[in-house]
Amino acid sequence: MCIRDSPKSKLEDEVREFSSFSTRVGEFLETFSDLLAGPSDPESQQYVQPVVEQCEAIREEYGMHATLTKQLHDFSTRMESLRESYTNLRRAVLSRLTFLTSAVPALTASMRRKEEYVARLKDLKKWVEVKSQGETWKDINSRIQSIKSLIEREQQTLQDAKRERDASGAQ
Repeated sequence: MCIRDSPKSKLEDEVREFSSFSTRVGEFLETFSDLLAGPSDPESQQYVQPVVEQCEAIREEYGMHATLTKQLHDFSTRMESLRESYTNLRRAVLSRLTFLTSAVPALTASMRRKEEYVARLKDLKKWVEVKSQGETWKDINSRIQSIKSLIEREQQTLQDAKRERDASGAQ
């Protein structure tokens, strides 16, 4: 039987209701033995003695019954708390799943936009590759290189002029 099959079974109700039964039986047997031990005359003792012996035999076997009843009661208590824990865990998991399932359309749209963005980047890279292979790119690149060398020469000239001024001013 699964925990969730029966939220509250009749067996657990019976175990809970009769868990104190063994204690009451033990008290009854003790009281009954004390009562039967009361008569001291031999005639009463002859009738009472077999009953007292049976009562003592039952009391000896009673220990196993009391242990079993206590273990059943403990088991019932554990199952009840386990059922509550299972219910709470199930509720938490299902609420998370519900949250995830309701987010699926937004997640799908987000993934679609991301795929579209990646596709546009690939298209742009291809366009740049094609354009960089053409004459226009080479022409622009040669102009940039000539401007770069012109700037470097101008910087070198300025640095040389500064060194000459510093050298003539120091003398």
